[in-house]
Amino acid sequence: MRDPYGAAYHFWRVGAKSWEVMPRMRHPLPDADLYVCGSAWSTGQGWVYGALTQAELMLEEHFGLPRPAWLSPTAYLGA
Repeated sequence: MRDPYGAAYHFWRVGAKSWEVMPRMRHPLPDADLYVCGSAWSTGQGWVYGALTQAELMLEEHFGLPRPAWLSPTAYLGA
């Protein structure tokens, strides 16, 4: 990739309550079938792990899917 789009990084705004923002961003418009999954809205910003944890939480919370057997029920996935 070439600049200016070769990389990115994310930070929470000072004073932001990330534990409140992350769940809200997974389904930001309650009346729309719109879901956001990505590391930018996770505790693992900039890592694939962050995107995967948000996707898993979205599947569990909004689609009622059970956690996969291979993923420990005690695994921390963030807020």
